[in-house]
Amino acid sequence: TPAPPPPTPPPRRPPSSEPVHPHVAAPRPPPSPPPPPPPSPSPPPPAPREVIRADWRYDRALLSPGTHHLYMYRAHSDASIDWAGGNLNYANLAGVFKYLHTEIAPLNPPHIRKNGISRILRFSVLIHNPGSEARGTAFGREHSFVAFDYGRCTVPQCSARWRELGFYVGCQHQLPSARHAYEDAVWYSLPGACPSLGFEQMTRSCKLAERGGECAAPNGEHECTWHVRLVAAVALDELIGVSSYEELHASGGREYDPETDRGVGTSFWDGIHDAEKNKDRIYEAQKLFARKFHLQPLQLPEPACG
Repeated sequence: TPAPPPPTPPPRRPPSSEPVHPHVAAPRPPPSPPPPPPPSPSPPPPAPREVIRADWRYDRALLSPGTHHLYMYRAHSDASIDWAGGNLNYANLAGVFKYLHTEIAPLNPPHIRKNGISRILRFSVLIHNPGSEARGTAFGREHSFVAFDYGRCTVPQCSARWRELGFYVGCQHQLPSARHAYEDAVWYSLPGACPSLGFEQMTRSCKLAERGGECAAPNGEHECTWHVRLVAAVALDELIGVSSYEELHASGGREYDPETDRGVGTSFWDGIHDAEKNKDRIYEAQKLFARKFHLQPLQLPEPACG
């Protein structure tokens, strides 16, 4: 008699339905793949680049009655700002040198000058203060200089003054003193929008209420008194005859020592109380501007302060 066939094994359940032993942990599903990283943020827009209008040319025929055309200057860092915004102080070249010689050169910090000062900037400026056409001069006694600190007027009653007189360009003589012998130094103030609050606090409503004096063609109206254009810049290191300020300091040099009235490694600032040497320094700057921007006049007439 043939042997009976072996019993058929029961069908095997699929793994997913197999019973789980109560003392054995259930297998964990494989981990989910990590989410993709978020996209990289877009880089911030580049800072506005200042434009030096080196091709600018002086044309006296373009001046309307009552409008005066002059150079103004600023000692500045390499940073770019909106010069058309106003609420800044400017100077003639003697005024810039007085500032540099008394406030910047004597300090000698090790790496960069105070406030990062590295250049002298030249501006072509049109001004037409209210009443200047009838008066025949650019500045009256009422057009006094005001100081700006981060775009805010620091003189009491600024807003009331400009409501009465318009957003005029102010000027002030910086007379020689025991600290220096710079003659004919002048500082200027150009009020822009919202000078009562300054750059960081100004609001849209303030800018509408205090529009400032900047306009394309100054005509002497209360809100149209000045127009400024950056036309040239020279490096302070090149002017004083050093390869770099930092290297001068690292080698033991000093731009200017007020105790000895001399520099170490450079003689450019020697003699702050010598009026003739101060004039020579200013002339050296004019010549450097002329070499680099030969289409521009060496100097323009400077209207007298009221």
